[in-house]
Amino acid sequence: MEIDELNARMVRRIFTEYSEGKTLYGISEGLNKDKVPGRGKNSKGWRETTVRQVLINPMYKGTQIVHRYTHICNINKIDLSNTIQIPVPPIVNEQIWNIAQERLKNNKHVKPLKEGEFLLQGMISCGVCGYAYRTERARGVRYYMCRGKMKNRHLDGSSRCQSQSFKAEWLENEVWKRVEEIIKDPNRLAVVINDTIENLKLKQADLNARIKPINDRLAEIAEKKAKLADDWVIRHMNNDKFRELKENLDREETRIRALKAEIDPAQIQELESTKGVLRFWEDQIKSMSWNTENEDGSMVRLVDKPHQTALKVVGFEDGMLGKTLGFPASKRDMLNKLQVKLVVHNDRIEVGSLFPIEPIDVQLCTSIGLR
Repeated sequence: MEIDELNARMVRRIFTEYSEGKTLYGISEGLNKDKVPGRGKNSKGWRETTVRQVLINPMYKGTQIVHRYTHICNINKIDLSNTIQIPVPPIVNEQIWNIAQERLKNNKHVKPLKEGEFLLQGMISCGVCGYAYRTERARGVRYYMCRGKMKNRHLDGSSRCQSQSFKAEWLENEVWKRVEEIIKDPNRLAVVINDTIENLKLKQADLNARIKPINDRLAEIAEKKAKLADDWVIRHMNNDKFRELKENLDREETRIRALKAEIDPAQIQELESTKGVLRFWEDQIKSMSWNTENEDGSMVRLVDKPHQTALKVVGFEDGMLGKTLGFPASKRDMLNKLQVKLVVHNDRIEVGSLFPIEPIDVQLCTSIGLR
């Protein structure tokens, strides 16, 4: 590692300004005003999040973290004792680094949003200015609002974004109404269920790989013992030879049974549970075969049992149940499964998904009215 002095000056500026009391927003605005190039080839400039990523990166104090398997923004959430830490040339000294970390720690006074309170949180982006939509609560009402509305000036110099803000309840209902149409369509639901079945089969194979070899080895030993007994009785095997072979098999059986005893009983229970859940979803697919086909090969829903089952599972809003069934047991999990993303334009909201979804007409919404 060698220090790139041009970029190092930018890093020192960020640490100095932050340790002297400047906010993340103030630093990012200053960097953009001075036209300091952002990080990465496709960067449009600086934001609070990118400034924070510089401040928490231990490489700038002289420690490279290897084997961390997480984005730098989550570096403080992992156990660094399991990583490899390599000394590199420092850009800032230990004192200014510690001042920045202490300030970041003390500034964590904003109460995080309650998990699950906003169904579409993190899924909406603005097609006008490119910013992500944020969540907001005003006078007891939940909203989705473009972050670009908070900026007096954007990274590219344009004015504050004029995209609409939406009542969360209205937008979430519009999105979920369209997702329900996917679940009620046998052709599209079959894709989701088959994906669930494939994932369960992989899980079953993984559990079998841990447990089955031990059972197979015990069965093999039992078979060898039976053959050995036959050889002793029918072929009149030498008694000493018989005793030696039997003692070897007994020792091996004792060793394998000891290994089996060390297996977590929960794994065996999980394997049996996985087999049962797999049969359940395979039955759901079979029941969909009761439907008839159009001339183009698409299915017509005559039996709605699988669709009602899927909607019922999603309605439980239970993460643990979702892990057990291998199928989304909450609306949010279903949206993630379908890879739903929203892009807001002036006249419509495009809904991206694994399947085509009709856009939402923004004229139908109730906006906050802020511009």
